[in-house]
Amino acid sequence: MRPRAAVIFTALLFGAFHMSAIRFVPTAALGLLLGTLAVRSGSIVPGMIVHALHNGITVLLARGSVTIPGVT
Repeated sequence: MRPRAAVIFTALLFGAFHMSAIRFVPTAALGLLLGTLAVRSGSIVPGMIVHALHNGITVLLARGSVTIPGVT
């Protein structure tokens, strides 16, 4: 499979495996970003770091521990 097709396919799987119809599109978009980052860098490590940061920020925002003007 070509890299572009592989990134799109895995991004769709990434969105589907998170099992939320409402969050499918944003999660698949994140998968596109992470997949593109992996292909361009030649490593999954940068994508893992971005994924961890995304999850950490999401948890902090959900708990209300962080206030970001215009966002929270």
